[in-house]
Amino acid sequence: MLATPHPTDWLDVTQAAALLRMSPQGVRSAVYRGELAPDGRGGRRCVLFRRATLDRFLEARALRYVGAKHAALRGEGDAYEEDEVPRGLPLSAGRYRLDATGWCPKTGKRKRKRRDVEAATAADAARMRADLRVAIERGGDAPASRERLRDVAHSWLAGSSPS
Repeated sequence: MLATPHPTDWLDVTQAAALLRMSPQGVRSAVYRGELAPDGRGGRRCVLFRRATLDRFLEARALRYVGAKHAALRGEGDAYEEDEVPRGLPLSAGRYRLDATGWCPKTGKRKRKRRDVEAATAADAARMRADLRVAIERGGDAPASRERLRDVAHSWLAGSSPS
């Protein structure tokens, strides 16, 4: 005879979110995307989970996040050395969305830039990202010159006055 699980073995969305350190909406989104399969259903669209299912979800998510490129976590290198994971999101074949941050020398604040670029390989995209970061830290983008409202109004009035 099968053992019936104890009622406290079941977790609802709110309890699962607390265990996973996510919001309840994040748990619902994971269910919707198919990343997390509920073990049962309660009344009024309530989904239920077992602790073992949530543990497997956390493990799979951690492995997907870490990936095969982080050698330090596999014991093959220094934890503080730069990894080889390109910080660009592949959009399509040969197109990447780069996300670079650096310290702006003018303001002393952290500055973030995003660019869509074409690159032959992920390594090329990583080099472009590094160049973008260097440009941020050098202050490579000059601010656009501003035209004052007063000057525009004077030139408009000068041009529209009857001669």
